[in-house]
Amino acid sequence: MCGFLAIFTLFKHQKPLSLNGLVFLLGFAWMGWFSVQNLNTHVDEIYLNQSILVTGVIADLPEASTDKTKFIFYANSPFKSRLKLSWYGKNRPALQTGDAWQLQLKLKRNNGYQNLGGFDYEQWLFYKQMGATGYVRSSKSNQLIQVNQTNSMDQFRQDLRYSLQPFLQALDFGGVVNALIIGDRSFVKESHWELFKDTNTTHLSVISGLHIGLISGFVFLLVQFLWRRCQRCCHQIPAQVLAAYFGLLSAFLYALIAGFSIPTGRAFIMAGVVFVSLILRRHHNVWQLYGLALILVLANNPLSIFSVGFWLSFYVVGVIIYGVKQHQDKSWMFRLLYIQLLISVATLPLIAWFFASGSLLSPIANLVAIPVFSFIVTPLSLIGAILVLIGLSYPAELSFAVADQALAGLSYFLGLLQQFEFNQWHYTQTQTLDLILFVLAVFITLTPKGLKLRLLSVPILALMLLVPNEKIAQNTALITILDVGQGISHVVQTQNHTLLFDTGARYPSGFNLGGSVINPFLKAKQVNVLDKVIVSHADNDHIGGLTDVLQAIKVKEILTSTPNKITRQSSLCYAGQQW
Repeated sequence: MCGFLAIFTLFKHQKPLSLNGLVFLLGFAWMGWFSVQNLNTHVDEIYLNQSILVTGVIADLPEASTDKTKFIFYANSPFKSRLKLSWYGKNRPALQTGDAWQLQLKLKRNNGYQNLGGFDYEQWLFYKQMGATGYVRSSKSNQLIQVNQTNSMDQFRQDLRYSLQPFLQALDFGGVVNALIIGDRSFVKESHWELFKDTNTTHLSVISGLHIGLISGFVFLLVQFLWRRCQRCCHQIPAQVLAAYFGLLSAFLYALIAGFSIPTGRAFIMAGVVFVSLILRRHHNVWQLYGLALILVLANNPLSIFSVGFWLSFYVVGVIIYGVKQHQDKSWMFRLLYIQLLISVATLPLIAWFFASGSLLSPIANLVAIPVFSFIVTPLSLIGAILVLIGLSYPAELSFAVADQALAGLSYFLGLLQQFEFNQWHYTQTQTLDLILFVLAVFITLTPKGLKLRLLSVPILALMLLVPNEKIAQNTALITILDVGQGISHVVQTQNHTLLFDTGARYPSGFNLGGSVINPFLKAKQVNVLDKVIVSHADNDHIGGLTDVLQAIKVKEILTSTPNKITRQSSLCYAGQQW
């Protein structure tokens, strides 16, 4: 209230400053109200950690695997909330979007593990507006109440997924093609995820702003080209205006088919701002449109600030806006290559900060992967989907096969890059100032040569990188107790050695704390070798994560009370052993 009074007082004398302050306070208030409403949808404590009968409707597309089905459930009785659920068992029913069910559930509050380098699952659930997580218990009370009879977009997406399965299930990269068409990532193979992750090309393998911008931009240019063939038509409606309508429509339809998820909705808003400005024939500065898109995205969902994709997408668009204005006297091929390399280099700071690791060869990987996805895989995948819808099976099969072969060739190239030991580098998050300095150094390095500012990046990088990290003194140890929920896992570091005591649990769902907590922590700490791993005993919450640790980290010696439970060579530990 004091802020609004101060702005009202200053309005007559400092109008621009007052308006900016007003927008800031309104945004702050909107974020607070939105967050409170989100928190109010969380399930009350009285319903948690016990068996409870809940009725509701299945939302979005259920993700079925061999041992479970993951799905979003809109509960409407005895409470109203959005739940993230899993249904285990071989005899579980095939779930359909929009169906109303009565389910016997066991729910728990949203929580995650808080460790350096780890994924903040609790924040992700808050961002996704989930009221609780849980699973379906085996019970005769689990009953289908009503089959979905409405013609919703989710129903169309599900029908399309079923129609695509016969064409894609035999293809090695069928899961990637499916993800590019309807935004469903449940069929992408784990090995393909790892390949894309290790080469920083994950953003290309699912529907993103790049794909929506590419398709809508292509439609815009095609309609504009065709309309200009008719001079009389252009006198009635300018080609650019008509093309903008079609570009906006194509962006909307593609985002709709992708389920209008938060990333695709964000991409549609960004593309929509540009097309609407063309339709209204307003000649705004490109940075004004950029700012308007940013405000609209945050107004639509202020929780977007918790999404890595939000920061990366607007950051990349800003880099592109800067890049297209450089080297305008060069050929289009040179400028295209320059922008691709600019994006790859400029995003290194954010990727390092958010993911605590990155690929040094990502500029080369993206230089090849972006054209392959943009001009071959994505267009052919969408063309194949259209052919399936109109009943032309053979051309659709051919289109999907070419897309799959293009991905196979690309994966071979990315695999070669993945094999280089120096490709993966790890970064230890310290403080936000380091990120700011990193971004500043990169941008100064990329400034035009005529400004003569590039040498300033050297002292900035030195300030960030050459400041010595805190060293462990001789005859002392640093003990980190990792957050692994039930069970324990401790990392003991001395001046020259590292020991891991216990590895947390592994769950039937496949989730394990070795891969999700311990390995990210060790990589963030730049620990590549464990001198000793001690497994106290063979209970799951102490030994469950060991397999993933052994796969990712070199281990010199394993000590345990149960050597017969460990596949790798290990020794029996005994009282009095010292390090």
